[in-house]
Amino acid sequence: MQGLDLSRDQQLTDAQNDSISDMAFYRKQSSMEPAFLSVAAWDGSVVVYEVNEAENVASRVAGYTHNGPVLSTHWHPERPIVVSSGCDNRALAHDLASNCEIVLGSHNEVISSIRVLDDYRVATASWDQSIRIWDIRMDNRNPSATVKLSGRVYSLDHSGNVDDKWLVTCDSTRTVSLIDCQKGVMMGVVSPLKCHTRRVAVAPTGGWAVVSGTEGICAVVKMSQRGDIEKDFSFLCHRAPRKDSISILDIYPVNTVAFHPKTTTFCTGGSDGHLNTWDKVKRRKISTSYPMMNAPITASAFSPSGNTLAYSVSYDWSKGHSFNTPESKSSVCLHQVVQSDVRIP
Repeated sequence: MQGLDLSRDQQLTDAQNDSISDMAFYRKQSSMEPAFLSVAAWDGSVVVYEVNEAENVASRVAGYTHNGPVLSTHWHPERPIVVSSGCDNRALAHDLASNCEIVLGSHNEVISSIRVLDDYRVATASWDQSIRIWDIRMDNRNPSATVKLSGRVYSLDHSGNVDDKWLVTCDSTRTVSLIDCQKGVMMGVVSPLKCHTRRVAVAPTGGWAVVSGTEGICAVVKMSQRGDIEKDFSFLCHRAPRKDSISILDIYPVNTVAFHPKTTTFCTGGSDGHLNTWDKVKRRKISTSYPMMNAPITASAFSPSGNTLAYSVSYDWSKGHSFNTPESKSSVCLHQVVQSDVRIP
């Protein structure tokens, strides 16, 4: 197994001070467009960076705030418009061209996830046990569709393909649901994970997704265009024997999953302070990062070119507020991807 060398990664000097919850790259339409990275944080801010991938540096170009911690961020597929949602129960959109933001819609409780589906539709998932679809062309701020689920929705994702009609969610009842966002039809299965399911991430090609949770394990699920969803396989990750007792295994939450856009590789980040890369087809780990970070990996994203892996190191709140000390600094880092990071020799 190879190593993912993070020792020379570029740490952004003007990152948010509070814990980082999510990040996303804008899928630029041409090589002439800049690579924008949005970063959402618990201090209520969303910051946008312009990333120079050739030099592995970034500069802050925009930012705006929510009235509470921000949990999710995403981008319009064709225009530099960033969207976000969080604990103020609102979904916002910020246009980089006009430097203005609008309220897309709201829920009765925390909005855990937001995704732009196509040119005019945005999906939000909430702790109020619902998925709502918003039409950004409408001014009345009423959802064009609502799907009720059985529990708090902790995560929602979409492949990013505008022709893909399927959303995947995970909720507090340990249900993983496949939702037809055109018809509102839903198919749910029991999560492959035994404990709390934290995140679901859909591959850019569609057809499969990775489900992660708190128990140091991930599961790959496969979906069909008919609406079927089932477990493919699962694998252990982000676990390590204790230094003082190799018979005791420490198990860490898996906080983030990111897909490489050019391969079948995906990356997981955990509270053990490591990033791992995996080959889905060969069902093998490609690499484990080193050195170990001094705090959890809380978010990650590959650039559209696949040449940059952005990730955040910050407190993940898994041990409560008392462990969030002044020394718990947050950072956003850029890693230049080499072939050995994402491919098995």
